[in-house]
Amino acid sequence: MSSISSNRHFSSHLNTSGTTSYPVPITQPAAATGGTGDVTGDRRLLALYTDAIRRATQTNAGTETIEGIEPDSWFGTWWQQFSNATHSPVFLEWAKSKNIDASEPIKFNAYSDTLTATINGKPTVLAGDQQGPGWREATGVAMAAAKALGHGDIDAPTNPQSAPLTRVARFYGEVLLPDRKEETLERATQLDHNQGFEVLGPNTYVNVEAQSPEALEQQKAELGDSVNKFSLLQALKHRLESAVNYGARSPSNLDILRIPIYPDSTMAQETQQTDATLLQVLSANGLQVPETFRELDNLVRALATPSLTSPHDGNFGGALTWPQPLSVEDQAELFRIIADNQPPLPGLKADTRLGSTDLLGNLMINVPSALLNRGVPLDIMKWVLDSGGAIQLGQALKQRMGKVAEHSTPREILLTALGVTLDLKSLEAPKEHHVAGFNLAAPEYYGQPISVIKQRLIEHLVRTNTTTPQAAPVAAMLLLARVAPELLVKDTPPDMAYGSFSWFTLKTAIGRIEATSPGASALMSFAEIIAFDSVDPVTDKARDIQVRAALPGIIEWGRGQGLLPLQGPYTPEQLSDTQQAFSQRQEEISGAVDAFTADAPTQRAAALAELEAHFGKYIPFEEKSIHKRVYRLDETRKVHENLEGNYSLLDIYLSKKEGSHVWLSSNSAITEEMIDKLKSLPNPIKKHEAAFDKYADNLSAAWGSVTKGLIANLPMEDRKNIEFGKLTVYQRGQLVRSVVNTRNGSHTSERFSSLNDDRSLIIKTERNGLATYYECDPRLNIMRKREEWTALKEGPQGPEVETSRGAAGVSTKYFTAPAIRRLELDDSDVGHEQEGDKNNGVPKSSSSRRSEYLGKLLSENIIGLHRLGDVKDSTLAVTTFDQEDESNAFTRNLILGVIPGASAIYNLANGNYKDAAADIIFDVVMCFTTAGLGKAGGAVKGGRGGSKKIKKGSGGSKPGSYKHLKLPTAAYQVKILLS
Repeated sequence: MSSISSNRHFSSHLNTSGTTSYPVPITQPAAATGGTGDVTGDRRLLALYTDAIRRATQTNAGTETIEGIEPDSWFGTWWQQFSNATHSPVFLEWAKSKNIDASEPIKFNAYSDTLTATINGKPTVLAGDQQGPGWREATGVAMAAAKALGHGDIDAPTNPQSAPLTRVARFYGEVLLPDRKEETLERATQLDHNQGFEVLGPNTYVNVEAQSPEALEQQKAELGDSVNKFSLLQALKHRLESAVNYGARSPSNLDILRIPIYPDSTMAQETQQTDATLLQVLSANGLQVPETFRELDNLVRALATPSLTSPHDGNFGGALTWPQPLSVEDQAELFRIIADNQPPLPGLKADTRLGSTDLLGNLMINVPSALLNRGVPLDIMKWVLDSGGAIQLGQALKQRMGKVAEHSTPREILLTALGVTLDLKSLEAPKEHHVAGFNLAAPEYYGQPISVIKQRLIEHLVRTNTTTPQAAPVAAMLLLARVAPELLVKDTPPDMAYGSFSWFTLKTAIGRIEATSPGASALMSFAEIIAFDSVDPVTDKARDIQVRAALPGIIEWGRGQGLLPLQGPYTPEQLSDTQQAFSQRQEEISGAVDAFTADAPTQRAAALAELEAHFGKYIPFEEKSIHKRVYRLDETRKVHENLEGNYSLLDIYLSKKEGSHVWLSSNSAITEEMIDKLKSLPNPIKKHEAAFDKYADNLSAAWGSVTKGLIANLPMEDRKNIEFGKLTVYQRGQLVRSVVNTRNGSHTSERFSSLNDDRSLIIKTERNGLATYYECDPRLNIMRKREEWTALKEGPQGPEVETSRGAAGVSTKYFTAPAIRRLELDDSDVGHEQEGDKNNGVPKSSSSRRSEYLGKLLSENIIGLHRLGDVKDSTLAVTTFDQEDESNAFTRNLILGVIPGASAIYNLANGNYKDAAADIIFDVVMCFTTAGLGKAGGAVKGGRGGSKKIKKGSGGSKPGSYKHLKLPTAAYQVKILLS
């Protein structure tokens, strides 16, 4: 799916899953000569062939098999290549992933791009265009060999020295007619006399170009490079797994570990090496040498990622997307030819409503209704381009364009013509972000779902008579594929807003894909694009592509955030500052994702980390094999030595008991010296305190980041209202008035309390004399204008509800009413009406003082729901000493179960964080990763519907189910929420 790892040797990528756990043998290829075949080998094969066709005249069947095929004959070289390709570890691993029975015949048809094999006991046809990106890596070399060997289905060789007679005949262009005995025998005699097969010209049914020596050498090198890549990947995966298992701190031995080099590979041809170190292979292929395990993991994922699909028609731009596009003059001439339509061009009807210049509308007249009803523009466009009318029109346009089109195909010229006729406005007066006279970046689209823009373009094409209503969706696809492919991504989360940070992240990811393989993103799902973007480039070329592809999106983001003027050009300093701001926002979002999905740090974890750092990973720190050595006097005053208690090294370290007794371990791995050394180790309690404080700070900062993202995603006028208007902030809750009556009189008090189910704030802005109200609730991903709140007032919002309680001569009445209170801003300046900045008043919503302040307010309002005090208590370690100490109230209450949620706290205290998460933190986390995202969460997972919040005790959710949450998916969902 990705060409992240593309380089000069590894041009063919493997379909190698990062989760492969079974070994695949890597065999060296059998000898095969290049050129046009060895003369002696061809003569020997000719003798075998003539003998076989003579035998065929006796059976009249032609089903004979030729045995002992010379590997240095021209057919033998290709047959051996076919065998090598179908027995390579690359193909075999892919076949296993598809449940293909490799012991049964496997047929390849290069011309239909299909493979027929036995899957789960049934013959099954696999079509290339339905198999995903791994297909090309797995079958490409084998398909090239099948194409050279002939048309139709070709069985993969089981023995490269044996082949069907008919296959040899077709390879050499021979017509095999065994039932015509005299003619066949005469042909055998003729071939024996000639001492060779006939040299074929271009006008035969044999694909001479596919059989050429150049094609063979290229395919041999591609096969060799793919096997080398496979070998490298397996070795690096093994190195990564070993590092995880043995706790290594950085990759090592890359200059020692060796892998075989496939003889036909590019590296072998250039260096003559039969094997090489991993470092040599990485360097020879221009791949990054990993210095950390994160880099090694990224390299493994890059190598395991299949290359991007290369669509036959690219991004449908034709000559408009050449490195040097067709000139404006030539485009104008092409349009003139179509508009004049004299003599009439095939397929164009001047009497249609929009005339001959509606090229697409004319070509779609005969599209089958069933295809139109399915409503898939890509499928409709493929049908149109393959139709007879389109082929004839392309040929006619190429002829009339003359020398300009001599190096182009008719199909390419037709695509160019479609682009020119649909976007004549850009030919006359090109404008940035405009296509067919439509502004894709109009201010009114800011904050709107991106699907809105494509739909508005379709309506524009109909309204301006650019094409017909039937053709407009296809026209929009053709235009956007070239200028804004990010608007064509399948299953984009509906909540993704134009101008949001996630939108620009998507735009830069697609820019990287399109720069590598034009048109590839249109064939990818949203999840596939995100997966592609999650892997960093591992070659210099790929890094350059990433940097260049990201620049347009970063500039657009900078404009939208008030960091760049709306019009360029921009200085290097401006671009550098914007790049830095973009990176900072990226880091902020990543940090927030980490905060929302992080485990609460526990005392146990902090202590174990210190112990492992000082004593190593494989000491049994929690084994209760340590005992107190205690001396007691019996009744005769005789001293007895006793071993009491069962403690662990972790118990002693956390309780700081190392010097309070003489300790003895029954495990020889735990020595007295180790126990004594605990005195000099850092205090684990203080370590945990610092880690938990940071955890709490990160959560608070994360909510601030969510708020800034919500503000930045609003339509521009709303952003200006919040950024520049006079600010008043209100909070909803309840007003509780209590009246306490005693023998000595009565006392009345009043307090305001927040609501657990509503932590939103009401933001009132006054700008240019107009008041506007907004509701902001980061927990539910809500930041919206509330037109109906113009009559909002402070104080009680409804009648009081009375409750009472009494005991021992004291009675208390409570009067509770919903209420709204105004919050006092502790920074008075931030609430004043502001002047717009010099960048045409575009607010810097992602980094302004106003958005920072509002983020802090919202965070403070929400953070109480996290019950951080309870969570912190739950992360305290309960040691064996605590359990022995009945005076420890916290421990006793845990054991007796009198603390609400005690079982969860006990689980956390003993390191079972995931089992306790549902009771303490689970709802909060799941709110971020599911309900807070609405339908976006479902889209990321590939589903159609939105995810619902999982509640404690509900049918599908129970304590411990957090363990099954797929964190990469959840993390990305949080990222969408944040941005």
